[in-house]
Amino acid sequence: MGNRTPLAATLVANSISTAGTSLTLIGVPWFVLETTGSAGRAGVVAFCATLPS
Repeated sequence: MGNRTPLAATLVANSISTAGTSLTLIGVPWFVLETTGSAGRAGVVAFCATLPS
Protein backbone atom coordinates (compact mmCIF):
# COMPACT_ATOMS: atom_id res chain seq x y z
CA MET A 1 0.00 0.00 0.00
CA GLY A 2 1.47 3.30 -1.10
CA ASN A 3 0.89 6.84 -0.05
CA ARG A 4 -2.81 7.65 -0.53
CA THR A 5 -2.53 11.40 0.02
CA PRO A 6 -2.81 12.30 -3.69
CA LEU A 7 -5.93 10.16 -4.04
CA ALA A 8 -7.54 11.70 -0.97
CA ALA A 9 -6.70 15.21 -2.18
CA THR A 10 -8.22 14.46 -5.58
CA LEU A 11 -11.42 13.11 -4.02
CA VAL A 12 -11.75 16.15 -1.74
CA ALA A 13 -11.16 18.53 -4.64
CA ASN A 14 -13.74 16.72 -6.74
CA SER A 15 -16.29 16.90 -3.92
CA ILE A 16 -15.74 20.64 -3.48
CA SER A 17 -16.06 21.18 -7.23
CA THR A 18 -19.31 19.20 -7.39
CA ALA A 19 -20.76 21.15 -4.47
CA GLY A 20 -19.83 24.44 -6.13
CA THR A 21 -21.43 23.40 -9.40
CA SER A 22 -24.63 22.40 -7.62
CA LEU A 23 -24.82 25.69 -5.74
CA THR A 24 -24.21 27.63 -8.95
CA LEU A 25 -27.09 25.85 -10.69
CA ILE A 26 -29.38 27.04 -7.89
CA GLY A 27 -27.83 30.41 -7.10
CA VAL A 28 -27.56 32.03 -10.52
CA PRO A 29 -31.24 31.62 -11.51
CA TRP A 30 -32.24 32.71 -8.02
CA PHE A 31 -30.09 35.84 -8.38
CA VAL A 32 -31.72 36.62 -11.73
CA LEU A 33 -35.17 36.14 -10.22
CA GLU A 34 -34.39 38.45 -7.30
CA THR A 35 -32.80 41.18 -9.42
CA THR A 36 -35.26 41.19 -12.34
CA GLY A 37 -38.42 39.75 -10.77
CA SER A 38 -38.97 37.76 -13.96
CA ALA A 39 -39.55 34.04 -13.61
CA GLY A 40 -39.21 33.66 -17.37
CA ARG A 41 -35.71 35.13 -17.37
CA ALA A 42 -34.76 32.97 -14.41
CA GLY A 43 -36.01 29.93 -16.34
CA VAL A 44 -33.95 30.85 -19.39
CA VAL A 45 -30.86 31.28 -17.21
CA ALA A 46 -31.51 27.94 -15.48
CA PHE A 47 -31.91 26.25 -18.87
CA CYS A 48 -28.70 27.78 -20.18
CA ALA A 49 -26.83 26.85 -17.01
CA THR A 50 -27.88 23.18 -17.16
CA LEU A 51 -27.50 22.80 -20.92
CA PRO A 52 -23.74 22.00 -20.86
CA SER A 53 -24.26 19.44 -18.11
